[in-house]
Amino acid sequence: MTTDEEIEAAVKAMRAIRLRGGKVHDDVLRAYARAALQAAQLMQIQEYRRRAELLANEAHSVGDRGTDVARGV
Repeated sequence: MTTDEEIEAAVKAMRAIRLRGGKVHDDVLRAYARAALQAAQLMQIQEYRRRAELLANEAHSVGDRGTDVARGV
């Protein structure tokens, strides 16, 4: 879950972007920042899961090869 400090840092970064003519309300910036940070967290979790699955598959295949060696296959 995103913290208030992370959201405020994202809002500050978004405020640094120059706009032409209009002003974006702070609540809108916070909503965008919160959504962006949550999306980034979800992507990170998906990447961790993908890596864990790859490692599990690799460990399983190594275990199978070890069993074959023990059997003399």
